[in-house]
Amino acid sequence: MFWDIQNVSGNGTSPGPLRYHGEHFGAPLSRQLREDDAVLWLRSAFFALLGPGTALAWGPLWILSSTQTRSDLGVGRWLGLLPLVAGILSLLWCIWEFAHEGRGTLAAIDEPRFVVRGGLYRWVRNPMYVSVITALVGEIILFQCPWLILWAGVFGAGFSVFVVIYEEPHLARRFGEPYEEYRRSVPRWLPKPPRTSGAAR
Repeated sequence: MFWDIQNVSGNGTSPGPLRYHGEHFGAPLSRQLREDDAVLWLRSAFFALLGPGTALAWGPLWILSSTQTRSDLGVGRWLGLLPLVAGILSLLWCIWEFAHEGRGTLAAIDEPRFVVRGGLYRWVRNPMYVSVITALVGEIILFQCPWLILWAGVFGAGFSVFVVIYEEPHLARRFGEPYEEYRRSVPRWLPKPPRTSGAAR
């Protein structure tokens, strides 16, 4: 196993955390790395249940159990399964990318140590937020509950404000030019096919 020194500041002067990949480098180190990975995945699962879990499960369950107003879409309601499943699978993929490539979680207090530019992040800069809203649209259709529209609207507005006011400036300060280059080449909300030149990675 070999270590690759990553410069998270992007200025070429201050090396960041060490990232590993490659071959076996001894049993003690290999065991420690496996233990670190296990803890990372546990943290990822915890924050996924806390954050997206609230948006997609705990909150909607409370709304559905507390309100009686329903629309009537007939069998068309089952079309909601398409965006619901697509959103959940996309979200899980992003969480995996955060842990595997970024070595962090989706929580602001336990964020990735490296700029994540693989997977869905090659198409759009905020695929987690897009995935959550996509899944919520599916729930709105499936459960035919108008109150979920308000719930999704609150999250959509919150995501927009958070990204513009805090997240993007924070990432620009932390990662410097690598993030700025990524921001120039990948859209914020509307996915587009990545460049074939490999600029997204």
